[in-house]
Amino acid sequence: MDTLLYQFSVSHYCEKARWSLDYKSVPYKIKNLLPGMHRLTLRGKVKDTTLPVLRMNGNYIQGSDHIIDFLDETIPTNMLSPTHPDQRAEASHWENFASTELATPFAVFHYSHMLETPYLLRQRYIQNGPWYGPLYFAITFKRICQVIRDLYKINQNSADQARATIEAGLQKLEQHLHSRTYLVGDQFSRADLSVAALLSPLARPAQLATNSSNAYPAFTQFHTQLADSPVIQWVNQLYQNHRS
Repeated sequence: MDTLLYQFSVSHYCEKARWSLDYKSVPYKIKNLLPGMHRLTLRGKVKDTTLPVLRMNGNYIQGSDHIIDFLDETIPTNMLSPTHPDQRAEASHWENFASTELATPFAVFHYSHMLETPYLLRQRYIQNGPWYGPLYFAITFKRICQVIRDLYKINQNSADQARATIEAGLQKLEQHLHSRTYLVGDQFSRADLSVAALLSPLARPAQLATNSSNAYPAFTQFHTQLADSPVIQWVNQLYQNHRS
C-alpha cells in the first residue's frame, strides 16, 4: 500500500487528516512518530517538521488543510471543498477559525495542565508509538517539555486566556449554527470536519478511543461544563453521521 500517514496519534490535526481519508474511503496505513525524533523521519521529504504528512502516489503532502486539497483534487468523490467560490471562501474562513480560535488556545490550555504531571504526558506521547519510545523519552523528555513551554508561552495567564478564547469561539459557533445543520451551505464540508476534528479532545466523541486527557481533573471539569453545549452536541452528531 503506497498511502501512508505520518502522525502523532494524539494530535487533533492528525485526526482531521484521518477523517478526510476515511471520508474519501482511501485505504492507508499509519506511522506513529515521537515528538522530536519525528524530525529525522521527515527530513528530505517535506519543508518543515509539522504533522500530519501524507505519502500518496509518490507525493508528500504536509498539513491537514493541504491533505484535504490534495484528496479533493485527486479523488473527485465525496468532495469536502464547496464548489461555489463564495462558499469555498466561507469554508476557508471556518477552517482558519478552527485553527486559530480553537486548536491553538486548546494547545495552551492542554499543556498548561499536562506539563504539571509529566509522567502522564510522557505516557500520552508514547501511546501507540514505536517500541523505543520509553527509552527515548527517558533521555529527552525534560528538554521536550521546556520546548513546549517556550513554544506556547505557558503560564497561568496564558492558560486562562486560552480557555476564554475557546469559550468565545464556542459562542460564535453556536450563534452561527442557530437553525443550521452545517457551517457552510446545506451539506457536510471541510469546514464542519475541521471544526469537529479540532474540538474532538473536548467533545470526546464515541468514535474516538478514550485518551489519557481523561486523567486530568481540568479536562474532566471543562468537558462536564461543556457537555450540554449545542456546539459539543453538534460535534458529536457530525461524528455519528459522517465519521465511519
